[in-house]
Amino acid sequence: MNGLAEMVNEKVMTTNILFGVLILQGPECADQNSKIQTELRKKLKELSPTFELINVCLDPHNMPWPRPLTDVLYYFAPRVVNPLFYTVGDNYMKNLKPIMILLC
Repeated sequence: MNGLAEMVNEKVMTTNILFGVLILQGPECADQNSKIQTELRKKLKELSPTFELINVCLDPHNMPWPRPLTDVLYYFAPRVVNPLFYTVGDNYMKNLKPIMILLC
């Protein structure tokens, strides 16, 4: 999980755009073309062409302790290390439009 924090911190400090980090678990998340990722990327592209989505896949059989929150989409702003907010599970799509309107 430390690698994840370093990756997010580096991205936050080197980008000028809003971006998201999608943290998933299980075999379906290793496939970048899984249903949830494909639908989410398509919808994000429609709502905000510049929004970037980073996928992180965690092995459910080898989780760090304390166990991180998975099936979650964190939203980050440039130069702000803490996420602005996050959505969990089925709320990805339901909350996407209001969130992107708020951010843009």
